[in-house]
Amino acid sequence: MFENDDDLKAAFRRVEPPPGFEQRVMARLDEDAGSRPRIKQASSGFGFAAWAGIAAMAVLSLGGISAYQQEREQQRAMAARDQLLLALQITGKTLDSVRDQINTTGK
Repeated sequence: MFENDDDLKAAFRRVEPPPGFEQRVMARLDEDAGSRPRIKQASSGFGFAAWAGIAAMAVLSLGGISAYQQEREQQRAMAARDQLLLALQITGKTLDSVRDQINTTGK
């Protein structure tokens, strides 16, 4: 499309608008202002209370997630404790059995 930088610069050079251009644009804006509905700003219906509500929901959600993760970690710790206690019971019974065998063969 453009051969070199000079072509690009020429395409974007400043061109003065024709006489009366600004007045025609402003007149057209005045005409259209009455016929088009104005767009409300997003912040007008979405004030501080809405943002505060969103922030509160975010904090509560994060708190709920944290509590859930803590509960899961506690459940895992309890399961590991139960497994350790079972392993110690088995080991204790095995040691008792070995001790009994040693005592009966040694007599």
